[in-house]
Order: sequence, then C-alpha cells, then structure tokens
Amino acid sequence: MSFSPHIPNMMATCSLDEYVKIWDIAAPEKPKLVSYKKLASGELFSLSFYKDIPWVLAAGGSKGEVAVWDTEENEAISKHFAGSLDKSLVPEEEEDEEEEDDSEEEEKTKKKKLKKEKLKQVNKIAEGLKKARELRKQK
Repeated sequence: MSFSPHIPNMMATCSLDEYVKIWDIAAPEKPKLVSYKKLASGELFSLSFYKDIPWVLAAGGSKGEVAVWDTEENEAISKHFAGSLDKSLVPEEEEDEEEEDDSEEEEKTKKKKLKKEKLKQVNKIAEGLKKARELRKQK
C-alpha cells in the first residue's frame, strides 16, 4: 500500500493477483476503487509512489522486475483526481529568467518533457536493477 505524496486521498494497493489498484480514500470507512491495471511483474509484493514525479508509481513482483506506471495516463484516474494535485508538495524545477515569459501552453509542454525525462531515469534504474539481479543469478 502507498499513499500519493502529491494527491490527497489517492492510495495504491497491489496484491498477488498481479494488479495495482488506485483508490480514493476521502471517506476512509468506504474507499472507492477508481481504476486498476495488471502489471507485467508477476505477483506483486510492493509498490511506492515516486516522490519527485506526481502520478507515477513503481511496483515489484515475483518476476523480479520493477514496473513503472504513470497513472495520469489512465483517463478514469486523471478525471477523478483532476484538480487534486497539491502543487506545493511537488519539487520545483529551476527556471531560467527567460522562461518567465512562456505561455501557459509552452509551460505545459516543458513540464511534459521534463516528466518524460524523469520517467526515463526511473526506467533506467529499473533496468539496472534487472541486470544486476541477472548477474547475481549467473554467479
């Protein structure tokens, strides 16, 4: 189980059925299932939201692989939690003085590009973990 550090009331769970489920826990006595996704990591044992990228989580399972899911790409999740992102909790990126005049659309494009770059970094880490595990098996 993991709670989003950026989106209040957003919780993720994983289980041996290989699914990650996203819940709205605004009413803790009756959580609402928002969406779910089967990840390619086998039976899932652990998951965590990525602290530097809103909406992103990683899960690990019986296949020994880490799967990364950008939950914002799921329409049900992005619609349900729209406007819930607590921007005060998101690490700010350094900006050049020239960037202050960017239009709103340009700013969105830059943020998407930055998010993609961070996701690539997360995926590289996951690949590195996979290779290290394979090397340990060979020894």
